[in-house]
Amino acid sequence: MEKEIKCSKCDVETIIIENRLFFTEERKVANIICPSCNTKIAEEPIDGWFFIQTKEQYNFQLQIDRQKEEIKFEGII
Repeated sequence: MEKEIKCSKCDVETIIIENRLFFTEERKVANIICPSCNTKIAEEPIDGWFFIQTKEQYNFQLQIDRQKEEIKFEGII
């Protein structure tokens, strides 16, 4: 699951990706903290963990992933 939340304190848009456990366990409430100003922006139930980053960081990572797919390694033994 991917969710976008805007911090009410610093107005940074944050992307939250939920990584669930392979085997479902009891869901616990976790605090979501803004990666920019360290303010609590949400509470969400989870049975795994959250990967949290700013939208800018997320888009940069997507750009890197696209570039990795375009790189061709020819002649390497």
